[in-house]
Amino acid sequence: CDNRANGYVGDNWRAGRIRLAVAVPSGPGWAAGSRWYRCDLIRDARAEAITLVEEDPELARHPALAASVAALVDADRAEYLEKG
Repeated sequence: CDNRANGYVGDNWRAGRIRLAVAVPSGPGWAAGSRWYRCDLIRDARAEAITLVEEDPELARHPALAASVAALVDADRAEYLEKG
């Protein structure tokens, strides 16, 4: 994955705010004969997300994002997240 990620990015992927994750078949999938792997490059968006929420805490300018967050965060999860 490392060399392919470097080729895709055009430089050393470690130099950017990128994470490399390798996915493999689940236990049952492996037992059934699945033999594959997938390399995922994931951009670290945490800093951008923090800035976005600081500038627009209610996500009023980002209604699609607000709807996605609302769908993910129910009352129990919200209480857990607020405990930090």
